[in-house]
Amino acid sequence: MHGVTEIAVGVSHSCARQSDGLVGCWGDTSFGQLGNGTTSPSAWPVPVAGVRRVARIAAGGWHNCLLMGGGGVRCWGMNGSGQLGDGTFTDRLMPVRAKCPRDLREGLAELIEVILGWKHSFVAKQEDEKPEELNGSGANDYHQISRVSLKNYNRFLAQIIISEAEAVAPRGYHNAALLTDGEVRSWGANGYGQIGDGTTADRLTPVRVPGPRGVAGIALGSAHSCARLTRGRVRCWGTNSHGQLGDGTTTQHLTPVPVAGLRGVQGLALGDLHSCARLGSGRVRCWGYNVYGQLGDGTIDTRLTPVAVAGLSGVVVDPALGWRHSCALAKGRPRCWGNNWYGQLGDGTATDRRTPVRVKRLRDAAQVAAGSVHNCALRAGGRVACWGRNNLGQLGDGSTDDRWTPVAVTRLFGVEEVALGQWHSCSRLTSGRVRCWGWNAFGQLGDGTTTDRRTPVQVAGLRGVQGLALGWYHGCARLTSGRVSCWGRNNHGQLGDGTTENRTTPVAVLFPDG
Repeated sequence: MHGVTEIAVGVSHSCARQSDGLVGCWGDTSFGQLGNGTTSPSAWPVPVAGVRRVARIAAGGWHNCLLMGGGGVRCWGMNGSGQLGDGTFTDRLMPVRAKCPRDLREGLAELIEVILGWKHSFVAKQEDEKPEELNGSGANDYHQISRVSLKNYNRFLAQIIISEAEAVAPRGYHNAALLTDGEVRSWGANGYGQIGDGTTADRLTPVRVPGPRGVAGIALGSAHSCARLTRGRVRCWGTNSHGQLGDGTTTQHLTPVPVAGLRGVQGLALGDLHSCARLGSGRVRCWGYNVYGQLGDGTIDTRLTPVAVAGLSGVVVDPALGWRHSCALAKGRPRCWGNNWYGQLGDGTATDRRTPVRVKRLRDAAQVAAGSVHNCALRAGGRVACWGRNNLGQLGDGSTDDRWTPVAVTRLFGVEEVALGQWHSCSRLTSGRVRCWGWNAFGQLGDGTTTDRRTPVQVAGLRGVQGLALGWYHGCARLTSGRVSCWGRNNHGQLGDGTTENRTTPVAVLFPDG
């Protein structure tokens, strides 16, 4: 493989685009998603038939689409819902040309994004790097492509006009777009009023959300929505079963209502049943569901209006969330709250905390990463400290003892980035090498064994790493040469080396040369 510039991954297959515009895919091809004219799976990359000068690639659940360098879109794979946009519902084993309206065809050379869902597809027409129009094809059971009926569509239809949009935010079954003039347009499912137009009728094309103007940011929950205004206020709408709209009630609201007593907001984050805002003062305030103490106010009481996360100030980035705990970085010191069964709050106990507690012995953190029930912090000097669950050595301190306070990862220096998998951890070093520790049943530590490691081991033969990504059981690194190497579990050919054998050291992804 040479000069890989883009990778796209589906449910059980992977594709990559080279700098010369050629594309190769590998893995499962039950629906023809490898694009080479067969339904025979391949454990190494095979060239996608008949395509050159590819500008962008995208993978859906079991289908793929390409944006061609000279204009036009080509797709292949599963097509039972019409997601290929070729005018049929027939699976395609090789790329076919998508059918588009004339006005869209004439502007295809200007398209810079292809966005695929599991069974539907969008091409985005953009101007000045801002989305102007989404054109959808495929499954439409929840009006994903915004047509009048619920039937699936087998060609791209220019239906969603979002001219002058600064950003588009999808979540659950509804969407919102923030326009350059500070207005919000929303569409999709609306059973709880999450569209914000005063009704509970699903909206098949974007409608204006009345009320808020001068919107600086939008955030969506499963069935509620919030807008952050330029003047530092927040308005929310939709379901309010646990007070997640912050207006002092549990009454559903079909249009935006002000979040009570909230000013100076600079950041906004929504969960399924609660909401949090980061203030310009560096403090955090939260409201909504609180059964695990996730609001950090000292109680487990649901809160209908914002409450301050107690004792937390100097926060300049949004919090990081683990399984049932939360951490935030304030003035170089991580603070955590919530569930603490394995010491993942780092305060020296296994006691759940309803307010943030300081992670002990850490004053110079530059990054905090949360795993399932363990955390690691990158310290300012390039060292790493971890705490929490350690049953498989994932803290890297030489033991399998859970740690209720941070412990230094043994013999690890010059770290630029920390990444956490399910039960293992890896770091990318300034030297361009990678070191990993923890669970290693499938060779995911890359050291040539399947032995769990309680301290970091070097991923064998890996140099010049620019990017690092961890799956549940395998890892891949992008190198300065433009090549990709992978290691670990390989039962579906996900390492791309021509086999389905697990690999305990990195192997090159075997892309076609041309």
